Order: sequence, then C-alpha cells, then structure tokens
Amino acid sequence: MLIAYLDESYTRDYYYIAAVVIDAEHEDRLREAIVRAAGIAEAFGLPRDVELHAHEMTAGKGAWSPLRGRHRAVATIYRRALELLIEVPVEVFVRGLDVARLHARYRYPRRPHEVVLQHILEELSDHAVARGTWLTVVADELPDQAALHALVHRFRDIGTPGYASSTLTGIELPLSFRASRGTPGIQAADLIAYLYHRLDGHPEGDARARRSAERLWAAIEPAVVHVWVWRP
Repeated sequence: MLIAYLDESYTRDYYYIAAVVIDAEHEDRLREAIVRAAGIAEAFGLPRDVELHAHEMTAGKGAWSPLRGRHRAVATIYRRALELLIEVPVEVFVRGLDVARLHARYRYPRRPHEVVLQHILEELSDHAVARGTWLTVVADELPDQAALHALVHRFRDIGTPGYASSTLTGIELPLSFRASRGTPGIQAADLIAYLYHRLDGHPEGDARARRSAERLWAAIEPAVVHVWVWRP
C-alpha cells in the first residue's frame, strides 16, 4: 500500500499540487524526518514543534517571525528537511496549471484546483497500478471538501474529463483530509509545492532568490518521479 500526501501552492496565475508518496511501512520514518527538521529549527530559537510551512518560513511570518530576514538560516533548515525526505525514501510528483492561459483559452474554464487535482490523481493512480498496489490519498484540509469528495467519486463512476479518461482504479476512496499542523506528510508536500511554484511561476524573480530555490530543488530532485505543468 502506498500513501500520497498532497498540498497546493497557488497565485491568481498559477496553481500547483505536489504529492509526496511513501510505502505505508515508512510512515514512521517520514514523521521522524519532519521532527528532525523541526529540531534543526529549534537550534535557531524556534519552538521544537514548529510547523514546516514554506510560505511562513521564507516570509518570516507566524511562528517563523524570529527568522525574518535570516535567509541563510531558513535555507539551511529547508534544505535539510528535503535531504531527510530523500532518506525516508519518498517519491515526488508535481502537477501545475497556467491559470492565466486557461482563462484566456476557455470561455467557461473549470476551477484550477479541480483541474490540477484531476491531473495528479490520474498520475498517482497510474503509478499505483504500475506498482501492483493501491494508493491512499491524504490532502490538506480545504473548505470545499464535500464537493471534492463528490467530484472524485464522479471520476470513479464515469471517468475523468479529457482524451485520456481514467476511473482512478489505483486510488482507494474516499480521499482523506487532515490538518497540516499534525500531519508531517502534508508539511513535506507543502515544502515541495511551494518550492516548485517559486521555480516555475516566478521566472522573472530576483536572481539570488532563484539560485537559492534551484539549490533547494537539487536537494529533492533525486526523488522526483514526475513533473508537468499544463499551459493551455
């Protein structure tokens, strides 16, 4: 059995979902990796149980405010967290969408989250089938969970939209939604979704920040199985 932890990162123009996939037998190792990364943050004066939330980390907000402006310290913690994930081991999947181009192409476009969720669930289902197993999905809590449950069950009943329709036979339903605070796998997915968003969705950004993001991505890249962004 595989477990996929999902989290998203988005702006008005881009939407990404990352999945961190592990064998169920490695769940304790994943938890330990996140606990150890938080322990490194403790050495910089943060609470031992601080949540690894990428936006707060890089912006110096919330619990991460003591490290506001200390970019090297944050990058050290971020990179070590990614290195620890490699050791679990994990498999990483990322799907994205150019929302601006979606709206420019279609008069009545689907919601970006629905589109990207469909795409990553199709990929995860195929991966589970290829491995000869099932995959259970754990996602960050969202306000429209009931609608998403209904959407995914509709996919199972009649197939996903598009030329390569799938009934997601490799995924065990229903999806599970949990708070990121108490779910290390979702925190791991958050780190990766945010990082890839910085790389793909901000190509015109500060050169120094981009080099930092590229170095962080290099730390997790050995675990990356699939990355694809739809640009309609």
